[in-house]
Formats: sequence, structure tokens, C-alpha cells
Amino acid sequence: MDVQMKKQDVNRYFPLFIYVFCFIISVVVLWQGRSFGLFPMPSPGMDQLNFLDHAQNMLKGILPDYSYKLSFSYTVFLAFLSLITGGEILIMRILQIALCSLIPVVIYKLCRLLRCSFIASQIAALLYCFYGTSILVSIGFLRAAPLALCFIGFVYLLVKGFYSKKYHHYLCAGLLAGLAILGRENFIPIALAPLIMLFFPVVRKHVSGQKIAIYLVGIFILIAPLIMYNYIRFDAPELIPGNFTHIFKFYHGEKTVESSGKLANSIINRVPSQVKMFASSYEAPNSLALYAHREIISLLNVLRVPFNLILAMAILALFLDFKHLRSLFIGGMATGYFLTIIYFSMFYRFRVVDVPLLLVLCGIAIRSLMQTKSRKLIYSFSAIFVILFFFMTYTHPNKIRTGSERRSVIGLLISNKDYYRAEKLIDGLIEDEVPLNNIEKHLVKEIYNEGYKEDAKRLFTKYNENIPSIKQQ
Repeated sequence: MDVQMKKQDVNRYFPLFIYVFCFIISVVVLWQGRSFGLFPMPSPGMDQLNFLDHAQNMLKGILPDYSYKLSFSYTVFLAFLSLITGGEILIMRILQIALCSLIPVVIYKLCRLLRCSFIASQIAALLYCFYGTSILVSIGFLRAAPLALCFIGFVYLLVKGFYSKKYHHYLCAGLLAGLAILGRENFIPIALAPLIMLFFPVVRKHVSGQKIAIYLVGIFILIAPLIMYNYIRFDAPELIPGNFTHIFKFYHGEKTVESSGKLANSIINRVPSQVKMFASSYEAPNSLALYAHREIISLLNVLRVPFNLILAMAILALFLDFKHLRSLFIGGMATGYFLTIIYFSMFYRFRVVDVPLLLVLCGIAIRSLMQTKSRKLIYSFSAIFVILFFFMTYTHPNKIRTGSERRSVIGLLISNKDYYRAEKLIDGLIEDEVPLNNIEKHLVKEIYNEGYKEDAKRLFTKYNENIPSIKQQ
């Protein structure tokens, strides 16, 4: 009886637990990084600083001009954080973490709404917390994590509205979809994609024209004012004036965009490599390098759930649960997002937006495996598929990472007197035949200057280098 009651308590309070758990591990990652000098004010030339600068200008009454091509909604969000924190960067990061920690809660609730068991829903939510990339992105001033929350949020509310038949769920879903569109324009087709489900009679039976209209009104309420503003100010009835051409010039080259034929060829040629990158375990860096941070922040070494494993389980769900519309809907929405980003470079922050829905599919896969009757056959098929997919899409990060990134990590460790880890990483450079560029000499000199002369001599002998700076001392 006591065991049953404890189990019920765990299930009842799990949303609170997973929120606090995600928040705590994110704050610990932030704290560990700060102790090594990471997560400072973003550097010039980074999108993060561009966001922050324009957020500060908004508070001064200066609105973005025509040249600003970043998310308006995320800029407003940062302006709000800056207003309530007095511009304290650390507190702003913590508040963004507090918001993004809602993502595993929504993963759990959506899994439960789709009739997943408690254990399957809980595993799906926990997997998010151990996907280190999402945790890292939620700390940086990047829109990917808040966008992920908007994405799974409006999907959750659509499902909730379908079951509850209440109009306000559709309105709130539309508002969140509108926020997602303001966050990144590729969400325009994604926000309209749920209408495809009306081809199924069982959906049409429960979703009236009024509910569809309310959902669309929710989207319109948010995006219409910005379109009108840009039309009046810039004579451009767009969400971000000139952004479509700007993006394609950035990823495909200015000369390519001038010719529609060349642009089409560039897009077609790029798609296969981007599909491969999307499925890969490798987290392609952009602004925040996961592997560099992992070598410095010890907790990130625990948060090692790979993306390709999540994707393998998500695809498996579509096989195991193919008879149900829930998997078709969630899988269709996740695929819809994927289809809007494969024309560009597949940085990991683009994939982060899709991860919550993929984890919902993981929850469905786990539920299906737990309830299947012909266990041996299904288990064997599932295990073989996941293992084959994992190894076919796995890439050791050190085969792709740049030598400069790896040496920069070593330099930071040396400056923080973490000589043991610095030595281990130098050994890794030697093993991978990456040029050292005198980083080993820097380590020996620093150890010698700290008074560890025997260790300096050992390393000097180990690296077998003639280091004048050591001999002169």
C-alpha cells in the first residue's frame, strides 16, 4: 500500500520535479562555466550581442531599423529580461533558464495527453534533461530553446483542444504559433501544417470551422501588427523586411541568389548533406561549441544523450505506432520543421527546436514496446534498427572539430591552472595528429613557473621539445 501511494505521489508531483531538476542542472552548468570564465558578455560579431544591443536600444525607445534581420519577438523578450533585471547578464541567463526548464514539463504532459504511460512519459522528459545541447543553448542568448518551447507548446495546446473541445485552447495555440513565427519565419508553413489533419474524417468530426478560425485568429493577432508596422515604416509588408533574400545570400552566396536557376541547384545540391548532418550525432557548432564546453564543464560530460539516438527512437515510434493518428501528427509536425531547415547549414541550434517533439515520439515508442504482445520479435526488430541507425549516423567529434577550438580549450584550462586536464587534452591532440602549435610548451612553462619543476621536467621529456623559455629560467 505504501509503495503504491509513493508511486502515485511521484506521478502527481513529477511535473514539478522535472522542472526543478532541469532548472538545477542548467544553473549548475552555468555556474561551472562561469568559474572558468565562460558565459561572459557575448563578443562583437555574435548574434547574441546583436540581440542584446537591440534589446537595450528598445528600452531607450530606439526600434530596429531595416538592417536588423534577427527575431523581433526574441529581441522583445530580451528587452523585458533586461528591464526587470537592470541589464544584469547573469540574472538574465537564469531567468531564460527558468523559462526553458518548462520544456521537459510540456514533453511529459503531451506524452500523457497522447495516452503514454507514466513511466514512458517520465523517461521522455528525463531524456531532454540529459541532452546537453539543449541545456547549453538555454543558457546562451539564442532563440532556439525559447522557440522549442513555443513549438511544443502550440502542438500541446492543439492536442489539448482536440480532446477538451474548448475554444480557448485553440486561441492559445494560435498565439504560441504566432510567437514561433515571430521567432523564425520558417514557422509559417509549420503553423498551418495541422490543417492537413482535416483530411482525416475523425479529425473533421471534432474540429469545427470555428475552432480553426480561432486558431488562425490567434496567429493573426500577433503577426499582423508587425507586418503593418513594417509596411508603414519600411514599405515592406513582411515580418522581417528583406530577410528572405538575406538568408539565402548568407547560406548560398550573393551571386547564386541573383539567378533562380543557380539558387535552385545550390539548394538541391545542399539538401543531401544537410539531411545527413541532421541525422548525425555530431553537434555542428555555431556561436556555442558543445564539445569545447563539455571539456571544461564537468556536468556536461554526464549530459551525453546523443541526438541520433533520440532520432532513431522517434523514427521507431512511427513504425510501432503507425495505426494511430497521434504518431502521424507529432511525426508530421517534427518532419515539417525539418523540411523547412534542410536548405541551410545544419547547426545544432536548428535541431534543438525539433528535439522536444522527437522526445514525445520516443515516449510513444517506449509505450509501444511496453505494451506489445509479440515481445521477442518486436524487441529484436527495435534493437537492431536503433543500433544500426545509431552506428550509421555516429561521427566521433574529434574527427571534425578544428584544431584551433581544441587548443583554445587547453589554453583556458592552463590559465585556470587545471594542468591535469590540459595534459590529457594535449595527449588527445598528439593521438589525433593535430598540430600542437606550441600549446605543450605553454603548459610546461606554466607548470614550471608555478613551482612544479619535477612535473615540468616530466612533461618536457614527454613532449621531447627544446623549449628555450624553460632553459633560460
